[in-house]
Amino acid sequence: MLEYISGTPFLTWRSILDRVDPRSTISSRKASSSSDAFILDLYRNSLPLEFTRKDRCLTLERLERCIHSNYGASRFAISLFGSVVYGLDSDSSDSDISLFDAENPDGTRPIVTQGTPYDLRTFADHLRSSGFSIKAVITNANTPIISAKDPSTGIELDINVNHLNGSYNSLFFYHHGRLSPTLLLPLAFFIKTWAIQRGLSSSTLGSARNVTSYALLLLVLTYLVEIKAIENLFQQRSGSGWVDRDLVVQSKKGPPLTWKQRFSTGRGDGLPGEELVPISLLQAVEGFYQYVGRWEPMVSTEMVCLRVGGRTKRTRVTPQATMFVEDPFITSKNATGGVNASTSLLFFQEARRAKDILNRGGSVQGVLGR
Repeated sequence: MLEYISGTPFLTWRSILDRVDPRSTISSRKASSSSDAFILDLYRNSLPLEFTRKDRCLTLERLERCIHSNYGASRFAISLFGSVVYGLDSDSSDSDISLFDAENPDGTRPIVTQGTPYDLRTFADHLRSSGFSIKAVITNANTPIISAKDPSTGIELDINVNHLNGSYNSLFFYHHGRLSPTLLLPLAFFIKTWAIQRGLSSSTLGSARNVTSYALLLLVLTYLVEIKAIENLFQQRSGSGWVDRDLVVQSKKGPPLTWKQRFSTGRGDGLPGEELVPISLLQAVEGFYQYVGRWEPMVSTEMVCLRVGGRTKRTRVTPQATMFVEDPFITSKNATGGVNASTSLLFFQEARRAKDILNRGGSVQGVLGR
């Protein structure tokens, strides 16, 4: 039975770590081709080991004890977000955490922060006293964080306080993954693997050269929505499960802004939905690189916009020839905003290379350089 943080649509961290991971139920035995079987096996084999799950539990139990002993047990709750929520994590993935504040459920920052985790430097001292090592305390960012590590397990944490946009987008991707467990996530993992191996995606590259996993997932999902291979939970009209909240997003450059978080959780009520196009994983991979190829000559004037279900005319000016993948949860934000023109060009060049390999009869393994 899944449990939720009281008053929120967010799963508790225990429910996330204890639930059945979608990768554990995937089988390639009935795959329609050897290429589909390879992609499914690639995704399934990324499932973190059981000892990683147990180590994450031990670390979060330690974090929870620290929070309860210093700030009480009722106000702040651990909300996991990122790849571990929707099933694209690995053994080496950090744990991204937002501390949900029950007194400010919309993400508002209180005026008085003394004696709360919002005072990050004091919070970091409490973490040290609880046995965590502190790598960094970053207070001058749009999302201030504590970067920490549990020496007893090796698990690394990035902790913010009540910046909930990551929790909302992770919930959205979680529900999308449940809609199509053998399409969206295996395809996204393949594209993520390709991007890493081609030097396009890694936090070590720096923001100007890193097409983030989040941006890639948005791009893959928008592509699948545009070709009608998967429903768009922003646009679903029928169904009984909905997330409908206001989210206040803090900014160091100006006043806080409020964004509407409204999407379906995919729990239908039996009404007919949009007819979807069946597609194999090989067809999806081929189609993705073709989709990127069609976007390339229009990249200066078009953006990828999941809310409208595909590519659309840019509404904001960015440097010419740089990618614009709109963040559907904070629509003023470009999910590829840090990527420079040369990295955008390299991304399109690598996509053309992959498309050419497949057009010449090459394999999906060849696309990954295997």
